[in-house]
Amino acid sequence: MSNYLRNRGNDYLLGDFFNDFFVPETPNEKHLMKTDIKENEKNLSSQICDEEIEKIVDVAMSREVNVANVKEIELEEVQESAGKETKESEVTIRGKVEKQEFRNLTYIYSDSFSNTDDFSNTKDENIFAISPNDFSANEIMKLYKTVKSIHPDSFVALDLPIIANGADLELLQNSLADLKEKAIKFDFVVSNNLYGLQFANYGYKIIAGFGHNVYNNLTTLKLKELGVCMVVQSVELEKNLTSVLPVLTMRNFRLPLMTFAHCPYKTVNSNTCKKCSYSNNLTYSKGGKQYLLRRVKLSQCYFTMTN
Repeated sequence: MSNYLRNRGNDYLLGDFFNDFFVPETPNEKHLMKTDIKENEKNLSSQICDEEIEKIVDVAMSREVNVANVKEIELEEVQESAGKETKESEVTIRGKVEKQEFRNLTYIYSDSFSNTDDFSNTKDENIFAISPNDFSANEIMKLYKTVKSIHPDSFVALDLPIIANGADLELLQNSLADLKEKAIKFDFVVSNNLYGLQFANYGYKIIAGFGHNVYNNLTTLKLKELGVCMVVQSVELEKNLTSVLPVLTMRNFRLPLMTFAHCPYKTVNSNTCKKCSYSNNLTYSKGGKQYLLRRVKLSQCYFTMTN
């Protein structure tokens, strides 16, 4: 075989490989050389493809990191802004409470905006107490945002259910924590039973609602010791309450005549939770009067009977 190799180091083109390196003498040698060239081209092409893929992956990963950094910065900015607004709001609220500038506690229910309730002519002295039918974070947020869309500068409280067991408390705490991460923090929490007072330990300003049945000044003194900042007087009290704490007047409030933990739908329809037959039109009639049954959903369902 009279072939020769011209040494040009690594500086050669693949297309010149055959002419530059070997001059085969026989047809068989030519065939072998062409086969080697094709194999080398295939290997080099595969190597180039791998390198290109690595470059694409590196770029993609770099972009993901950049996007993640941007999102993290944006989240920090939102949280920082929310923190400043919260501090400013707390100073404003503290001043208004001390000066007894709040007068009304206006209740907002899940169906309020499709009902006859009118919130278009409210004043700064109002606190909106939202009372959702479902205490999941998403449902609370929907009602909160609806109120804020109508009254952006309003003060908003979450009206806690009158009954809550251990699982319900965990759900409430998780919902409030989720909302706080979304920069939604209530100005007040309306407590309607002793369990609600513990939310003062989580940094919330507490209003003692109708469920505490605040009837005299001795009650307000004790509630003040437990961290309550304002109260609603008992619905049974015919005169104005004498109180060491500011007293709020309830507006658009639907007084629960009875609250119960058993499910009337199970009783009436003989069904189970898995085959829930709930509809928003169950009523109870007695003595010519009709009462509406409202469901409140936490880890389980509770029901209130109202006029």
